[in-house]
Amino acid sequence: MDGKIKARIEQLVYDTLGKGNAQFGSSAVINRIYFQSNMTNTYGKAGFVRDGDGRLTLYLRFSVPYIDHDLDHIINDTIPHEVAHIIAVWLKFNKKRFGDLGHGAGWQTIAKALGADPTQQKHSDKRLNGGARYEYETEAGNTLYLSQDEHDKIQKDYKVLRDKQGNRITKFIKQVK
Repeated sequence: MDGKIKARIEQLVYDTLGKGNAQFGSSAVINRIYFQSNMTNTYGKAGFVRDGDGRLTLYLRFSVPYIDHDLDHIINDTIPHEVAHIIAVWLKFNKKRFGDLGHGAGWQTIAKALGADPTQQKHSDKRLNGGARYEYETEAGNTLYLSQDEHDKIQKDYKVLRDKQGNRITKFIKQVK
């Protein structure tokens, strides 16, 4: 990942945070943005730490392999998805409307307002951590990437698997690695 892409992502994060803070009346601040080469099971992650004095430190982590693999998804969905978590956490700790620590209704409202698809879970369903990967489609039309073991269960054992939203995995597309 080159420095221009990193700077672009950081700028988009802060622009999205500014938009969300204005829209939801929050004053969330992202204290740190990490870019991790060893993060291979998710596109991004929002987190927080509270120190002994109760101060809230908010941070984002982005996967360098996923940035290299699917920059459009990082820009169009992961950034608003993770920034929505930052705002929802700030609102929760400040006892404000839409405060949320997970993927609940408050977070979903914020995520949608920032441009993320709150029903999309691609950020956690696709993995780049080695081994063969198989692309499938769910009955809802979402793309899903499965491990060798998951693929074998479908192909050999004829098991019906479902994605995190409960949609049946219905169509094998191709092996991707």
